[in-house]
Amino acid sequence: MNCKLITLDLDRTTLCDANHISDANKRAIEDAIKDGIHVAIASGRVFTSLPDCMLEIPGIRYAVTSNGAEIYKLPEKAESGRERIKGAVCVRKLRLQPEVIDEILRVMDRYPVSDYPIAYEVFIDGQAYAPSYSIQDPARYGVSEKYIDYVMTTRIFKDDIRSFIQEHRHEIDALDLQIGDESLLAQVRDEIRQALPEIYMTSSVPHRLETAHPDAGKASGLQYLMNILGVKREDTAAFGDADNDIDMIKAAGTGVAMKNASKGCKAAADTVTDSFDRDGVAKAFYKVLGVTNRKAVMEKYMRAAIREAKRAASIGEVPIGAVIVRDGEIIARGYNRRNTDHNTLSHAELNALRKASKKLGDWRLEGCTMYVTMEPCQMCAGALVQSRIDKVVIGCMSPKTGCAGSVMNLMQVPVFNHSVELEKGILEEECSRILTEFFENLRFSKKTDN
Repeated sequence: MNCKLITLDLDRTTLCDANHISDANKRAIEDAIKDGIHVAIASGRVFTSLPDCMLEIPGIRYAVTSNGAEIYKLPEKAESGRERIKGAVCVRKLRLQPEVIDEILRVMDRYPVSDYPIAYEVFIDGQAYAPSYSIQDPARYGVSEKYIDYVMTTRIFKDDIRSFIQEHRHEIDALDLQIGDESLLAQVRDEIRQALPEIYMTSSVPHRLETAHPDAGKASGLQYLMNILGVKREDTAAFGDADNDIDMIKAAGTGVAMKNASKGCKAAADTVTDSFDRDGVAKAFYKVLGVTNRKAVMEKYMRAAIREAKRAASIGEVPIGAVIVRDGEIIARGYNRRNTDHNTLSHAELNALRKASKKLGDWRLEGCTMYVTMEPCQMCAGALVQSRIDKVVIGCMSPKTGCAGSVMNLMQVPVFNHSVELEKGILEEECSRILTEFFENLRFSKKTDN
């Protein structure tokens, strides 16, 4: 598919816990953004509770929050996730009507919180407010232990939450009920639905009943993004795990449910990926949506560089290898031959640079990427800058001689007229092991000779 917009639920979908994303999922999102795909958050969470791990991914520009009641545009540049929160602009806000708030409270008057495991939460202008009594026994209200810290750090607690709701009844974006008994939740849901048939109502987790404006919902958030970004339905994808994701999954061109998703969510989806704790998002990005797996591509070419390093080892040279790639094709290969050639300049990087220049008929290697098994020395780093090469992908670092960040970084000096993009740590263990084994064998042979 020609995917142009992806909306991602967070909890039990993209995140591996309340505040963290796996390296694999983060890489997949970054790869999608590099492919020119818009990636947006679509969460039941209130805006200020979005985790830094998502906000710090620069290419994420939009966040559908509070189940679509609020949509934010994030600033392109910020020093941290919190700075992006501060600089964000709310581009859509759907508030619950005051009379709807009053009716919900009238229904809930039948269930006093002193007798029932019910805790109100309200979202106002991107901030969540909760009752102080709910933190005394979170389990009573169905809050799992692993989410207690999240609740404690993202809510402002009020001693009299009901009075607070009434006081701010004209400002509320969403009103949620945390109910510790699932049968009680079903009963309350039916009564609110009967009293307010048009209201948006859903559940992201079994013990939570979430209400918002009739025009809210993640599907309407997706539609809003489609309109402002000029994306057709068939070019969209949506990921989720819970009942509050169903409308969005149905609305998207490709709906993806997690293996851990609810039955309703799976039934609504076009495909089911692996679970949230097994990088299901990343797997579907690559296998279903066709996002370019840049890590796999880099590993492919680094293996070619490793083969060059092994050629160096086979003739008794320090095993360092390099290849240069342009437009998906290896145009030059090189390995260390300094002792064999009796030439200080016969490093793997320089040998590859010479061959690439000859192949292209130009000393400028614009549009090229070098893959090298060990961090370049000062000589090679300087030559790479001079060659105008776009990018260098490095296997293992060289703490004593490396000039791509270890001893110094000659490849990204601001006053130079060219800066080289760097990617480090690709097949690092394998690249490092070749060197370690070479020097161990060398020491052993010297002992044997003695």
